Parts: sequence; structure tokens; C-alpha cells
Amino acid sequence: MKKIFFCLVVTAFVQKGLTQDTVINGNRYPQPVAFTAQQDHDNMMRQLGITQLRPGPSGDVKAPNHANYEEAKANPCPRLPDLLTLKNGKKVTTAGMWWKQRRPEITADLEREVYGRIPAHLPRVTWTVKATHREVVGITPVIAKELVGHVDNSDYPLTEVDIKMVLVVPVDVRGPVPVLMMFGRQSFPVPVQPSTGELLRAGWGTATIEPSSIQADNGAGLTRGIIGLVNKGQPRKPEDWGALRAWAWGAARGLDYLETDSLVDAKKVGIEGVSRYGKAALVTLAFEPRFAAGLIGSSGKGGATLLRRNFGEAVESLTGGEYYWMAGNFMRYGASEASFGSKTGCDPDVDSHDLIALCAPRLTFISYGIPEKGDAQWLDHEGSYMATVAAGTVFKLLGAKDLGVPNDYLSEKMPSVNTGMLDGRLAWRQHDGGHTDAPNFKYFIPWASGFLKYTPQAGNEGVGLKDYYKDYFPIGVSVAPRDLKGDEARLILQQFNSLTPENAMKMGPIHPQENLYHWDDADSIVAFAQRHHLKVRGHNLCWHNQAPRWMFKDPAGNPVSKEKLLQRLKDHITTVVNRYKGKIYAWDVVNEAIADDSSHYLRPSLWYQICGEDFIEKAFEYAHAADPSALLFYNDYNTEVPAKRDKIYQMLKGMLAKGVPIDGIGLQAHWSISTPTREELENSIRLFSSLGLQVQITELDVSVFAGHAGGEIERSTDSRADSGFTAEMEQRQLEQYKMAFEVFRKYRQQLTGITFWNISDRYSWLNNRGRKNYPLLFDENLQPKKAYRAVVDFK
Repeated sequence: MKKIFFCLVVTAFVQKGLTQDTVINGNRYPQPVAFTAQQDHDNMMRQLGITQLRPGPSGDVKAPNHANYEEAKANPCPRLPDLLTLKNGKKVTTAGMWWKQRRPEITADLEREVYGRIPAHLPRVTWTVKATHREVVGITPVIAKELVGHVDNSDYPLTEVDIKMVLVVPVDVRGPVPVLMMFGRQSFPVPVQPSTGELLRAGWGTATIEPSSIQADNGAGLTRGIIGLVNKGQPRKPEDWGALRAWAWGAARGLDYLETDSLVDAKKVGIEGVSRYGKAALVTLAFEPRFAAGLIGSSGKGGATLLRRNFGEAVESLTGGEYYWMAGNFMRYGASEASFGSKTGCDPDVDSHDLIALCAPRLTFISYGIPEKGDAQWLDHEGSYMATVAAGTVFKLLGAKDLGVPNDYLSEKMPSVNTGMLDGRLAWRQHDGGHTDAPNFKYFIPWASGFLKYTPQAGNEGVGLKDYYKDYFPIGVSVAPRDLKGDEARLILQQFNSLTPENAMKMGPIHPQENLYHWDDADSIVAFAQRHHLKVRGHNLCWHNQAPRWMFKDPAGNPVSKEKLLQRLKDHITTVVNRYKGKIYAWDVVNEAIADDSSHYLRPSLWYQICGEDFIEKAFEYAHAADPSALLFYNDYNTEVPAKRDKIYQMLKGMLAKGVPIDGIGLQAHWSISTPTREELENSIRLFSSLGLQVQITELDVSVFAGHAGGEIERSTDSRADSGFTAEMEQRQLEQYKMAFEVFRKYRQQLTGITFWNISDRYSWLNNRGRKNYPLLFDENLQPKKAYRAVVDFK
């Protein structure tokens, strides 16, 4: 009678919860049901028609209901469901039958009866890098990223889920690197897991994902977290997923992020956990095929240990206290009284050997310690070994070596402590430590690295664009004095071997008054380059923009004569070039003299209005006289646009015919995700190099907005507009950079230098054009973007 009354109370409670709605923006949302764990447990019993569950055994050997630890009583139903027999009785004899028929059968049974089904439609997760630090873990320099994956809760705004993860990657090896994702408490910027240092020293990265940020580790939390979010705050149904499957789903979303991070080799990501998180790691590896490896530590029942074994922890332990780890349906196997009768751990059509088999043929390392050190008998090490032996039949079927023993799980003896069975893709080792997998890391790392064919190559901290292209051309970057310290300076030295002052050598900043020169900024850049053995391109000696007004005026404010202006130009060029003679290997002498519009040949600048065409030739003559060894370039933008390109070509051809001392042309390369095309770029390089001139890419960036970016700075009243760096922008930018560098490599004999305009998306001159842009290979945290890999992965 009391049970009937309680069920009525629970029913009324749920109905009440379902009727209390919250209105947000005109939409009604049911309030989350606030069950205690006991109330949620009883609600599931009611749904299943269970009136009585068998109590689980006690871990205290002195208790009257203590767990069984006698091996003679451990196998009440010794025969396991056959992994290689279909439900219709047909034997599985080929890999194709496994993948197309048997594996789907096992997956469906495990989902329905044990771990629960993941809903068909799940909300999107958007990852954000909250912070990036450069740290040292032990002796290993690393980059640490604090990440948050926000789960879209627009369908149910009463519940928020933000997945927390910390990625730590070594930077003293050439990337991208394999990563072991570990379930556990995150710590930023320095991880707390004791094995992190060992992984980092071996060239692996780590990603610590916090399970509680995905789903609470208790029954009361089932109407919250990701399970509650999808169920809109209402209790689970019997086939709904439990916490283990939810944690596994969260790990898969973490892998989604890792696939976008250029520091990570996403094809070599493993999953790790101990105890309940060992169960979660095995579930993750089984159900998410993108994970390449798993280190499954001390996982016990619900993990690697056979459910039907009666040794230590029992099925009843999971149908009682930790029921929320599993599907609601799993409680039926602890029922002693129910509408369907009673069931035990012998009744499911699947067991833990099935779960391990779903991991095949990927790397699966089952790890345990010893009871004497705290890895309790409760975990049933023998039951896990039996399951591992049995699962080996599937590894063999798929062409992968298993433990290397016969698959007779009833007769095979568990190897002695510290005996590794590590020759196959399925591995076992029981170490002599406690409830941890830490002692097995020194075995797991070389085992996994070997099968993944990963050998860390030293020097990633010093390897950059300059090194990838050392046999092609210098890779430069434009800089300001602010860039010569801190993280920017480190990135410059890692990636580049040539510098161009962005503004410091332009006429206005360096020569603001007739008899006044500001040398400090330019001197600091040249000094930095000399200290670090970097080349310097001077930019620029004559430009219509950023030219001081006094240059064109007499003391009365009237335009100066042609002779006076040319004399001032000569004085300026001679003074500046002489100061840096022997320190600057190339100069952009004249910048952007050609008009964009079809009605003009030359830009109608003050230089042209006062001097006519002569200022161009004179500028080159003055520069050559000041430093005969310096290479002299004409520099312009939109050099891939046929109309402008042809005008530039005719000008250069005429200069060469007159004997003007010009050595090359700079293609500014302020491009976009839509321009130029491969054909346009190749046509320009071929045309200009046909004159016998060197060709350099001098101001490279790729705007994430379509169209011609051009080279003129357009001021805006709002430089804060930010549409974000979308996935489409990222992909199109990657493709444009990839195309450009393919062309650059093709024309390596004609191209003598590539210079990026600015270091990273943290600052770009394009932000002054009215909206935030993301035009470079490094993001705002100075981390390489996906486009970086497209540029360097060519051998």
C-alpha cells in the first residue's frame, strides 16, 4: 500500500512539474523537475514496472551481505553472448559482415539495454578559447588553452551547459601533435594530472575535459546538464542516455574542437579515464569512431568487467546507487519483483566484451592496479581480463593483433602483475600500483606512438614559415616597435626571417618637418633585425599617402616648384638610405604611383601634379646613388587586375628602356577570399618577370570579406564591427592561402621574397576599414590557424 501511495505522489509531482511553465520572449518552457536522486530512481522504477530491486553487495568483507570474492562462485552463467554470431544464428566470417550486420546489432543492444540512446537531434556546441598562456610544465614549454564549449540552449533557455576543457600542447616538437583527452578536473594554465608531464615530454598534448560540466555525477542532476537540456528539464524515459553516454558525447564534442586546432593531429587523439571515468573512456572509444586510442583505467562494472560475473561489484551496485550512469532500462537487471518478473546480470544479450569489441581495430589498452595498493578486488580484474580475451576475436577478424593468446576466456589465465601484453592493438597490463593508470603511461605512450607511427621531431619552438620555405624564398612580416617584445617578438623570431617597417620609415612618420627626422622607431626595428640576423626591406621612400604637407609647400603655403620638390625628395631619400646603408637589402622606392581608374595613367598625386612623371625615375636614381648595393622595387596593389597590371607593365618597361636603376616589382597582395584567381596571379608573375625583374610579394593578407581589398587605407567611424570568423570564412581563406602558396612555390625562380602585412589577427591595418577582419595566418592569440597548415604542409 505504501508503494502504491508513493507512486501516486511521484506521478502527481511530475504532473505538477510539467504544468509549471516559464515564459521567455513569449515562449513557454516547463520548469526543470527538481527530483532528489531517490525520487528520480523511484520514478524510473515506476516507469519500468519494478516494485523491488535486489540490494547491491557491500564492499566490506566483514558485512553480512559482503561481495563474493570466491572465484568458484564467480561465473553463474559462464558462456558469453557470441560476438561473431548474428541474431539469426548466422556466423560472422568477414569484416564486411561485422561492420554492416553484427556491429550494428551489438550497438543497438548496448544502447537500448545498458547505456542509453543519444537523442537523434542534439544542440550545436560552439567552442571559444577563453585564454591562451605560454607555460612550462616540468621542463617542457607548452601552449595552454582554456576552452569553453557552449551548448545551444535556444530551445530550452532554462538550462545552460558549458563544457570545460583545457588543451596543453608542447611547443618544443614539430606539430601537429597527438593528444590524449582525459576525463577529470581541469586546471588552467598548468594541468594537475600527474601523467601530463610524461605525455608532454613524449611529444603528446593533453586535453582535460571536465565531466561535471557536461552532466552531473548524480541522479538528482538528470533533469539538468545535457540530458536535462535535451529533455527540457523533464525526467528520463527508460531508453534515454545516462551519464556515461553523456560524458562520452561531451568528449566527442571536445574532439570536434580539436579537429579545428592546427596544433593538434586530430587523427591521433586518444581518450583516457580511471574508475567511473575509465568506464566513460571505454564507452567513448566504443561509440565514437574518430578516437584513435583509449587508455581504460580500473573501469570495473559498466566498463571492462563482465556484467554477468559475480565477483566484487555487481550489477545490483549499478541498478541501485549509480543507476544514473546507465540507461533506465538497465535497472531491470537488478529487479527481483517487477511486472516482467525478475532479471539478473545473466540476462542481457550483451556484455562488456561487446563494448570492447566495438573499439576494434583501434588501439585499446585495458589497465588495472593491484588490490594491495588500493585497486580493490571489488573491480574484478579477472572479469575484465576475460572480457578482453573474448573481444580479441573481433580484432583478429578485422586484421588486428589482439593479446596474442587463444580467445578461450574461461581457460586463459590472467598474466602476473607487471606483465605487459602490448604486441597488438588490444593491450592489457596490470601494474603494481593502486587505483590509477599512472604507472602504465610509460608503457601506453610508446605503444600508442608506435602503432600511430608518431615520432616526435624536436624543434617546433624554432620551426616556422621561414624554415618550411628555407629552400624557396625569405618569409617576412611588417612590424611596428610595439611588436619587438613579448609574445609578438617570439612569434616573429619563430616564423620569419625578414622584417618590413609597417609605418616607421614612411616619409611622414620619419621626416615630419623639413629639418627634423624621427629615427627612434625605424632604428629600433633595424637594431632588432640585426641582433637576430633578420633581413630588412625598407618601406617606403616616396608615396602619395603619409607624405608630410611641408614637402609640397613653400614658407608662404604655396605649392613648391618642380625643382624644389625634386631637391627635397633627393635630400630625403639620400638621408634615409644613407643612414641604413648596408643594413637594408631592398627598398620600396616608389609606392602606388599608377592610377586605379581607366581615365588616368598615373595617380594624380601632388608628386605628379608638380613633377609630372619625372619623380618616379628620379626617386630610383637618388636611392641607387645613396646605396648602389640595395635592391630597388616599385610597389603597388591590384597588380592582378588586368587593366592596372598592364599600365604598371608599360611603366616598368619604359623605365628599363631608359636605364632607370630598378631591380624588381612588389606585388602588395592585399587579397580577399574571392580574389585573385590562380590564373590572374600566375599571369601577373609571368608578365612582370618577363622584364627580367625580381618579383616579391610585399604586403600579403587575405581579407575574409569577398572583393578587392586594395591597398588604400579607408578610415571609418566604427572599427569595432565584428561579424566573427565563421567556418565558411575560415575554409575559403584556407583555400585562397593554399592556392597562393602553391603558385609561389611554382614560381620560386621568379619570386625572391614573401612578406605578410602584420603578424596576426590581433592587429591588422584592415581593421581600419570599418569592420574587424581576420586576414592573417595567426589568430588573436597568436596561434596558427587552419590556413597555416595549408601553407606549410606541402612536402
